Amino acid sequence: MLLSGHGRPWRWPDQSRFVRFSGLPVPHIDRLFPVLITIGDNTFSYCSSMASFDLPDSLTSVGQYAFSYCISLTQFALPNGLINLKWSMFTGCYRLGSLTIGSENPVYASVDGMIFNKGLTTLMKCPTGRIGYVDLPTGVLEIAPYAFQGCRSLRSVDLPDTARSIGDYAFDGCYILVSVDLGNGMEVIGDYAFYNCDSLTRLELPAGLTSIGHGSFRGCHDLATFDVDPDNQVFASHDGVLYDKENSALSVCPEGRAGHVD
Repeated sequence: MLLSGHGRPWRWPDQSRFVRFSGLPVPHIDRLFPVLITIGDNTFSYCSSMASFDLPDSLTSVGQYAFSYCISLTQFALPNGLINLKWSMFTGCYRLGSLTIGSENPVYASVDGMIFNKGLTTLMKCPTGRIGYVDLPTGVLEIAPYAFQGCRSLRSVDLPDTARSIGDYAFDGCYILVSVDLGNGMEVIGDYAFYNCDSLTRLELPAGLTSIGHGSFRGCHDLATFDVDPDNQVFASHDGVLYDKENSALSVCPEGRAGHVD
C-alpha cells in the first residue's frame, strides 16, 4: 500500500473511495493500514492537530516532508521495518523533542531521543524540537548532512574526540546555538554546515581540521572569532580571522567582526 500527498489520492482496498491526508486529522495509521509499506512525499504535511502517529512494522519507506509542519508532535516512534527514509520528513516539527526506533530495526538505532545508524557511528537526526544541550557519545564519527537542521531551541553541542566530519547543512538554522565543541579529532566541515547559526560568537578549530566547505559559516552574523589550534597544518587564525597556515591567504573573515582587519 502507498499513501501519498500533494493531493494525489490513496485508493482504499475496495477501490471505491479516495483519501487525501495533507492538512487533515488522521486516526491510528497502524489500525487503518495494517500492511502499509510506503508513505509518500508530503502525505501528512500540515496535519497540525495530530499529536501522535502509530506506524505499523510493515512500513519500509517514508518520503520527503511526509510529516512536515505537524506542529503538535512532541515525540515520534519509528517502526522496526523502516529502512528507507528522508529526514526532511520532520521539517517544521518544532515541538518534536524525541525520536525513537524499534530495537530490531536493521539500519537505525536511537539513543537519547536521536537517531543514529545501527553501529552508532553516524548521527542521522536530532529532532527539531530538541531543547538546550546535546552531548554526543564517544564512538560517533560523523554528523550526517542536515542532522541538526532547524533545531531552533538548541543552545549547545559537544562532539566527541572521535568525530571526524560534519555534513552539509548539518546545523543550518540553529538560530540560538551559542556553543559548539568540535572535539579534537574533527577533520572536515561540510558546505553551509553552520548556515544561519546567528548566535555563535566564537569557534575553536582543532589541530586535525583540513577542510572547510563553501559557505560553512554564512549567516553567522554574531560570529566574531575563530581560534585555530597552533598545531593545525592547514589553517591559522590571526586576531580572530581565519587564514591558511602561512597567513598568506584569507580563508574566512567572521561575519560578526567589527572595526578594522589588519
